[in-house]
Amino acid sequence: TFTFLTLKHTTLTSLQAPMKNTLKIERYTVMTDAIEQAYPNQSAYLEALFPECQQIQQMRAYAQDHHIPVITPEIASALRLIAQLTQPKKILELGTAIGVSTATFAEALPNALIVSVELNEQRFQLANQFLQPWLLKERVVLLQEDIRSANFWTHPKLTEASYDLIFVDAAKGQYLSLLEKLWARLSAGGVMIFDDVLQHGWVATLDYPNHRQKTAVMRLRQFMRHVTQNKNAHILPIDDGLLVLVKEGKES
Repeated sequence: TFTFLTLKHTTLTSLQAPMKNTLKIERYTVMTDAIEQAYPNQSAYLEALFPECQQIQQMRAYAQDHHIPVITPEIASALRLIAQLTQPKKILELGTAIGVSTATFAEALPNALIVSVELNEQRFQLANQFLQPWLLKERVVLLQEDIRSANFWTHPKLTEASYDLIFVDAAKGQYLSLLEKLWARLSAGGVMIFDDVLQHGWVATLDYPNHRQKTAVMRLRQFMRHVTQNKNAHILPIDDGLLVLVKEGKES
């Protein structure tokens, strides 16, 4: 344990006057390993204060070693916040990767059902291994499917008529068409989240590194112009940008 100091302004009436607005110290006891430990940056400090579960930490280590893109801790924190505020019972995720975001939702919402879809076979197999603690409890359903397929919604495990929260972290150039496919499946009052909508800032600056990125960037610009017509669209400028759409209405 250590003593955490909170500083408050007060006025001294002792012989040390006329010094005014000096600091009064109030002490609180908080659990930690070392109060005086320095961290290389703010993110590292916050990660130490709010550590993710061991399974997610293992996923991150694997992703870093094998150069697999997964959501950052900052994005994970935002997803946890949104999930805990909205309390969805049914979640649909497009773009499992190896399961970091899936596990983040599962940890935040112990009673929610999460259906996560991944197109890449290798990443699907990795996610299947990493997500075993939640798969065994039947809280997560993992599918290897392509939403562009005409038979996508006929899959026997996609039986829900609608979902309370939909998280999309798939092909960025396809976001507009994915929005059109998914909106009808979002519950009234539900939330739809798109990750990486600013693409390293390239969507704003058009300073993409090579021509291969141009198509995705310009499609994201078109997508962003489209969604801003929705008064319930919100951009969180975290990491590469998180777009949050809220569907009006209430479930009957």
